[in-house]
Amino acid sequence: GGPFLPDDFENLKPLGASGGATNLDTLRQFIFSGFSGPLGRPLSLAISVLDDQQWPAPPWSFKYTNLMIHLLNGMLICALLIKLGRIAGLKEAQVVPLALLTAAIWMIHPLNASTVFYVIQRMTELSTLFILAGLWCYLHGRQIANHRPTASWLWMSAGVGLFGVLSVRGKGNGVLLPLYVLVLEFTVRGDLNRPRHWKRWA
Repeated sequence: GGPFLPDDFENLKPLGASGGATNLDTLRQFIFSGFSGPLGRPLSLAISVLDDQQWPAPPWSFKYTNLMIHLLNGMLICALLIKLGRIAGLKEAQVVPLALLTAAIWMIHPLNASTVFYVIQRMTELSTLFILAGLWCYLHGRQIANHRPTASWLWMSAGVGLFGVLSVRGKGNGVLLPLYVLVLEFTVRGDLNRPRHWKRWA
């Protein structure tokens, strides 16, 4: 429950322009009407069209979609932590319970309530979604670097390149993805040796 909030109106009001996003032209007009940040965040606006093609609109479906994205982010956090735990050398019996507990705490933490139920904060949720996916892909590529170098290069490039671009198109926070990769690379590396192609890739 709950209404739209001030920033929601400012960002979603163009959805009602020209009679709503009912054809390709009006859809394109809405997606690229964004003014939040230099890139306009078109991906976040495009996802909003899944909830309604007109404005004003009832807020429930928008909030429901935000909740689903939040749950998906929680699953990605769990998957990422499982991979990190194994790389760090934790006992297998500890890895999954610790990842599940940490992801659960993150998902129900009150700090995230405003991100989930403040509709336009979908921009933050989507940016986070692609950052988490990018980090998982990067770590997977690093794990197979020694015995599958070509596949490793593709996984790492998709993680940082493809998901980095998607994250930035959700919200500018996505530019931090390479920094997060560096943090992981120089901290929780476990026994991951750096092959020669990693240096060229970096």
